[in-house]
Formats: sequence, structure tokens, C-alpha cells
Amino acid sequence: MKMIHVDTTASTNDLAWELLRTEQAPILVMADRQTAGRGRGTNDWSSPEGNIYLSLGLDVGTRQLQNISVRIAIHLCTTLNSLLSGGELRIKWPNDLMLGEGKAVGILVESRIRGDRAGLVAGIGLNIRQAPVPEAAALESLLKTDRDNVVSAVKEAILMAVENHESDLSNRLLRASWFKPGETVSYVAGNETCTAVFTGYDRDLAMCVDTREGRQSLNCSLVSRIRPHTDGTGESSHVL
Repeated sequence: MKMIHVDTTASTNDLAWELLRTEQAPILVMADRQTAGRGRGTNDWSSPEGNIYLSLGLDVGTRQLQNISVRIAIHLCTTLNSLLSGGELRIKWPNDLMLGEGKAVGILVESRIRGDRAGLVAGIGLNIRQAPVPEAAALESLLKTDRDNVVSAVKEAILMAVENHESDLSNRLLRASWFKPGETVSYVAGNETCTAVFTGYDRDLAMCVDTREGRQSLNCSLVSRIRPHTDGTGESSHVL
């Protein structure tokens, strides 16, 4: 596997796509900092020096794209937790890993389909040394190993997720879920913000919620947890 390490780039995902035009997959791209790191949708990923930013470019079959962001989150959560001492990452469906109430790892997966094959770029941002925004968390004080081993573990977790279609992933997802059954969640459907009660995940790794219209599986990407007041008097407007 070819590895490219640069001091600065706009986005490791963008650089990986550019390199895949002339380089053979797989290819691993790393940067010390990003000037235009991207999260899901229109979100930015703040990327100061000291953290890990990498993208793995692969050539895969289109069937391997199914639920790939969530599958990567599951395998990455398991792998990284084995490298931590005194803390535990949990999956904020579909593509973030949380340490307590702070986001520690973000996943951005992009694909470009060509017949029955596809180019796949899996971008991972890990807050190691710095938590760049108030709602973030850093992992350095909990890591039992060095950065090189973390990078190797992340790479292997992505490859495992691409190849692994084990049948019990929904159970693994629920066990590692940051959302807990019975909690109220908020999500956007069309142009409407909705609330519902989280119940679990289906076999396709979609989030299941109970709404006024009955149980539904969500296909949106931005889901938040509505936390109750600490004094137990109803729900606050503080949404994570």
C-alpha cells in the first residue's frame, strides 16, 4: 500500500481522490493539518496540528458500499477502544465516535461508482492532542500506544469493515451506541425537525425510532440527543 504524508493539505479526502486518478489503489494519505477539512454534509472538521487526519483510498465492489460508514464506525470503535485506558468511545450514529459528551473521531466516506466497481475514500479525523471546539474531546491522555500504532489500527479497521459482513453488526452497534433506548432524539426529515424515541437499530444498521405515526427506520445523517434537565423537570433545549 502506498502511503503519502504531507504537512498541510486542504482535505485528505480530496487529495486521495486526486492521487487515485494516477495511482493504483489502495493508497493512504495523511496530513499534519487540514485547511478545509470536511465533515458530513456541509459541516467542517476543524483540523489543527497535533491530531491525526488520514484517508484510505480503495477500489471495491459496489456491494461493499452498503452501510459502509456505519460498518467503519463499528469496527473503528472496537479497535480504538482496545488502545485506550480509562475511557470508552461510543458510536454516535451514523459516523462519529464520542468520548463522554465530546466528539473524538469523525468519519467521512465518499464513493464514485463505475459499473460494478467503485472508488472508495474513507476519511478519518482523530482528535489526539487537541479538542479544537468546545463540543470535542481529545484522546492522547488515554492512549496506551503511539501514533504510528494508532494509524495502523485505523487502517486495519477500515479494511476489516469493507470486507466484513457479519450478521450480528446491529447487536454490536447497539452495545456500542452513544444513543440509549428510550432516549428522545431530534432529526430532520425533509424541511421539518422531528422528535422521536430511540429504540435500537435494524439489520441494515439504520436507527429505529418510535414516532406518532409508528416505528420508523431513519435514513437521515444528522441525529441529536435531547437531554433532560439535571433536576428532572422536563427536557432542555440543549441538543448534542
